[in-house]
Amino acid sequence: MKNAGPTLAWTILGLTLILIGGYLLFPVTRVQLTLVAADREHTSVLPAEPGEKITIGFEHSLYKVEQVETHSVQESELLLESVYFGSFDALNYYDPTGELPRKSKGSGYEVVFRPPLPGEVNFSIARSTPVWLIIGDSPPLFLTGIPIDFTRFFLRIIRRSRVQILLGELRS
Repeated sequence: MKNAGPTLAWTILGLTLILIGGYLLFPVTRVQLTLVAADREHTSVLPAEPGEKITIGFEHSLYKVEQVETHSVQESELLLESVYFGSFDALNYYDPTGELPRKSKGSGYEVVFRPPLPGEVNFSIARSTPVWLIIGDSPPLFLTGIPIDFTRFFLRIIRRSRVQILLGELRS
């Protein structure tokens, strides 16, 4: 009877490498945050899973109340679910004719979109108030201390293999 030890070990090693390769090549959903200046962009890939919520908040520069957008992460896009306005005046600034469906929430108003609205998230970077971003249960990411020539940012969903994401992080 021939010794099966080395053959079994090579078989297990081969199967393990195939499984690891499949894991690294399988595409996953991530959020791409891009900061934009007139002559350059800076991009970061942030962890996110389909079904997670992304909230973007800031203090309204005119009315000095909180404003928060809530988006849901889908496999290939972001969906705007709601916008909270900390006062009627802030809501009225964006919807003076009262066309958006609104409901009272705390000291402010919430507009809930049914069905949610698809699309990229585009924001100007205000220097008068911090903008914060929360993905799922992660702590807030404050978009402060950004060089002054970056004037806006956008978020979008990307699907990349884990190895592409890892290599992208190693290059930056």
